[in-house]
Amino acid sequence: MCGIGGFFLKKANGWSVPEVLSRFNSALAHRGPDDEGYALWDENWNLTLAGGNNTDEEWFKLPGSRRLLRELPDQHWSGGMLHRRLSILDLSVSGHQPYPLDEQSALTYNGEIYNFRSLLPSFQANSATDTEVLAAFLSINGLNRLDELDGMFAFGWLDVKNEVLTLVRDRMGVKPLYYINTSAFFAFSSEPFPLHSLLKINPTPSYSLISDYLIRGIVEHNGSGFWEPVEELKPGELLSYELKTGVVSKHHWFNADSVEKKPPTIARRELEDSLQKSVLLRLQSDVPIGCSLSGGLDSGIITAISRLLKPNEPLKAFTATWPGHPESEAELARMVAVKTGAEWIEVPLLTSNLEHYWSEITRFQGYPLIHTSTLAQGKVMQAAANQGIKVMLDGQGGDELFGGYRHHALMQNQSLVYLIKALMESLISKLYPSFRLAFHPMGKCWKGRLPEGLPIATYRTSSSLRSLLIEESYGEGLKNLLRWADRSGMAYGIESRFPLADSPDLQSVAFSLADSDAISEEWTKLALRKLASEYLPKEIVWNRIKSAYGSPQTAWIAESWKNWLSELHPSIHEFLDVEKLKSIVPIAVKSGRTDWVFRIKALSEWMKVYYH
Repeated sequence: MCGIGGFFLKKANGWSVPEVLSRFNSALAHRGPDDEGYALWDENWNLTLAGGNNTDEEWFKLPGSRRLLRELPDQHWSGGMLHRRLSILDLSVSGHQPYPLDEQSALTYNGEIYNFRSLLPSFQANSATDTEVLAAFLSINGLNRLDELDGMFAFGWLDVKNEVLTLVRDRMGVKPLYYINTSAFFAFSSEPFPLHSLLKINPTPSYSLISDYLIRGIVEHNGSGFWEPVEELKPGELLSYELKTGVVSKHHWFNADSVEKKPPTIARRELEDSLQKSVLLRLQSDVPIGCSLSGGLDSGIITAISRLLKPNEPLKAFTATWPGHPESEAELARMVAVKTGAEWIEVPLLTSNLEHYWSEITRFQGYPLIHTSTLAQGKVMQAAANQGIKVMLDGQGGDELFGGYRHHALMQNQSLVYLIKALMESLISKLYPSFRLAFHPMGKCWKGRLPEGLPIATYRTSSSLRSLLIEESYGEGLKNLLRWADRSGMAYGIESRFPLADSPDLQSVAFSLADSDAISEEWTKLALRKLASEYLPKEIVWNRIKSAYGSPQTAWIAESWKNWLSELHPSIHEFLDVEKLKSIVPIAVKSGRTDWVFRIKALSEWMKVYYH
């Protein structure tokens, strides 16, 4: 929906708060192209609201003192917050932010509260924005009832009365939030890059996380950002910054153990209604909505239910296709569009053009990519934006909630053997970090030091399939997928929504199903497949092949690796013996296991964009 940020001084040190906020605004403009706004506090914590070049002129006409940021007097400011708006609900200036809660306090908020219309039944709103309702909710309840919010959100609330700045992130981590805390200032932002500009030296890439990225393909974990000293606020976490003392404290306002559980028989009956409710809430919009359609089960059922619930409203479904490659899901996606009546828009991609997409999408993502599917995802969002779409529904979350991965089937069907093997590998990896590389192709060419305590996948410590699904739904894997999707959309002014991933009601139903509802001897995601059979062609419902946007990654690497291996960024040589790679990559291509090869190329491209 938007981009947010804030900057608060602990000591002056020559900082100009308006200048810093202006810098943040430029860095986050792509997240909110429709409006910009600022809230600044002087040394006595008196509030001043300001606008900029992209602020709606009608806002300046509203009652109260409103200024242009560039015209503010040169005085000592204690701090300020900014907001870049992507207008989705109530396109008027009623949704302008930062939003004042009273004469001194204000809120800057990114996301959507889907249940805002029912959140405060007695509240008489003056607009149709969820921002107004969230501000009233916080004014009435403080931070005590955050679990009632059904939505994706990250917000900063400066409460002058209680002398505290509070940052909050949604339970799933759909909306990102980063912060930096130094002896001179505290700052936060929707993306880490504005925070980099505050450092007097270039930020330092985390050696540990780069190693972990190459080995496991993870770019954020345990609250650590890819750049030091920028930190990530974790999903379901709340941070308090005391204005007088500068003390920072954090705690989780949400815990996965608090998700309500139901008898499996009730969960089965409620599954369809719960999914329809989730989709319906995420269809709320005053701007055009589209669907990201990969040709798979999850995006297919989201598209089908969207058409069912809004049959008189047009729906465009966008699919990345790879002409000439067997991995392309074009035919499956077309079948869904025909079945549901959605307008199908094909976004054809060529492996020969991947190099041209890379730098732009890496720049917006800010991290080295994990798979060619992220490149495809970015091009889908660009195509949707060109069609006037500002909201896209996405199928992320179905595999985690309903058991869609291979290791889910292994655990269910060979649970004891799987558990013993997982525990042994976990123990050995902790005692001997090099064990992780012992049977990995990259181990034959690894030069870098191994970071201590490489984290292990959460599923390896789960004792049952159900606990595994809960851990993975609230774990690093899904959060990373949601972050890729968020930045892919925000790069082109599009909000991504996830009916399968972040509905509290649907999570309660999914986590109450029996293990046999998730996995049978033959099928993953069994409960979702049975439900989907009422909506989708059987070729989609009972398709065993799992692919990400049908991306021909191995084919592309086979075609190109000899060209780019000799052009890797010099810093890659700190981690890998590139000469040895020349004999290992062909083996990976032949086996079809090329994810780790892709990561080497992706890290090199990221270094070219961000290393100075």
